[in-house]
Amino acid sequence: MSHLGPRLNLVTTFLATASISHTGQVLSRAVTFQFALDPNVEQRILLAKCAGARRFTVNHHLARVKANLDARSTELEAASDSGVPFELLTPSLSWSGFSFINEFNAWKNGKSDDSPINEDGTRGLSWRHELPGDVFECASVDGGPGAREFRRVASR
Repeated sequence: MSHLGPRLNLVTTFLATASISHTGQVLSRAVTFQFALDPNVEQRILLAKCAGARRFTVNHHLARVKANLDARSTELEAASDSGVPFELLTPSLSWSGFSFINEFNAWKNGKSDDSPINEDGTRGLSWRHELPGDVFECASVDGGPGAREFRRVASR
């Protein structure tokens, strides 16, 4: 164990049906393996950045969904009173993981109209290259169910 702090224990459990152990015994019960991470300082920093980027990405998607739902709700109320055709209203967002991945990639890479503008005039997230792309993709895929839960709670 490192002197830098407690280890992060990852526990994996799976049912081993008719699996054979290294000694040749048939395993017919749940088997648990425990793995301990003991990251150095540099790895701890990367893990913290990945966790923060994941939360940032999910919050980005939830904010987009909320803004879209609010705009559509306001427009639907106005359209029902004024007779504006529904085709002219703000379109709904696709909440699929694939759609979220594509939108966030365009946004973070500076290809979207609403991408952030950096101090040097470039567009996109300047720190995106510091992290694996999987962090953003996995967070985007998980953003869809989060958006559905957000809508369910908000509609109460």
